[in-house]
Amino acid sequence: MATTRDEPPAAEAPPSGRRAARQQLGNALAGALQVEPSGPPGGPAPQWTAGAFLAAVEGWRGHGAPAGGRPRTGAILTATVLCALVVVGVAAWPGLVASAGRGSSPGTTAGTGHKASGHPTRATPPPAAQQAVGPGIGGPFSLEGRWTPLSSGGAPDFTGPMVRSADAGAVATWSLGATTGGRGWDRVRVLVWVPGHDAGAWVRYAVTASQRGMTSSHSFYVAQQTGAGWMALPATFAVGTPTTRTGSISIRMTYLRPYQGPAADTTCASGTCTAMGAAQVEFRWG
Repeated sequence: MATTRDEPPAAEAPPSGRRAARQQLGNALAGALQVEPSGPPGGPAPQWTAGAFLAAVEGWRGHGAPAGGRPRTGAILTATVLCALVVVGVAAWPGLVASAGRGSSPGTTAGTGHKASGHPTRATPPPAAQQAVGPGIGGPFSLEGRWTPLSSGGAPDFTGPMVRSADAGAVATWSLGATTGGRGWDRVRVLVWVPGHDAGAWVRYAVTASQRGMTSSHSFYVAQQTGAGWMALPATFAVGTPTTRTGSISIRMTYLRPYQGPAADTTCASGTCTAMGAAQVEFRWG
C-alpha cells in the first residue's frame, strides 16, 4: 500500500540578477501609478510584479518568443515610456477639468433702470412689423380713474413719459391701431414697458384678441416692483390669418393690491408699494 508523507515546502530560490532588476522596475512603475491591488472578496490581493507587467508588454510586442532568450530591452523601454505618459496625463487631468469648467461658466446680465430687471425674458425673433402706443407716442391709449402724469420712467431708457396711480379703480387700456401691413397676424406678440419708478403694485394685464368673430382673453399678473423695462407677455395672439389681419387686440391694466416683499425699497412707504405705473406697449407681428 502506497503511503504519503507531509513534507515542508521547498524554500523559494532567490531571484536571479535579471529577475531582480525586472522586479524592481515593475515595483517602481506600480508605485508611480499608485495602483491599489484588489482581488476577489476573501482572496489574496494580486501583486503587480515586474513579471506580470512586462509579460503583458512583451506579449503585445511579440507573442510566442522563446523562453530564456535575450532580455527584451525594447519592451522595458516601451513600458517605461507608456507608464510616464500615463502619469503625466493623470497629473494634468485636474487642471484640464478646472479649465473646462471655467470656460463653461454662465455669464450674468446687469439690469437697467431704477429697479432691478427681474422679469423673465423670452427670446423673440426680430419683427417684420411693429407698433408702439402709450404716453408720448399716441395711438389708441386711454385712462380711467385718477392718474398723475410723470415726465420720466417710461420708454426709451426710462426717459419717456408715464402715468402713475394708487386708485384701486384706475384702468389703462392700449389697442393696436389701424394697420394691415405685413404678415404673421396669427402670431402677434405683446411687450409691456414697466416704469422704472412709481410702479410697484400688483397689476393684471388682460389681453383680448379677436379674429373672424372669435374672441379670446388671457390675463397675466405682475408685481411691477420686481422688474423694470420691456416685459414680453408669455403668449402669442391671433388677430387674423398668416397673411391678413381680420381682427383686433387690446390690453387692459387694472389694480390688484399693494406689493409687500423682498423687492420693496425706499420708494415704498413702510415696505408697502401702493402705486402702479402705465407707460408704453409694443405690438409685434411678422
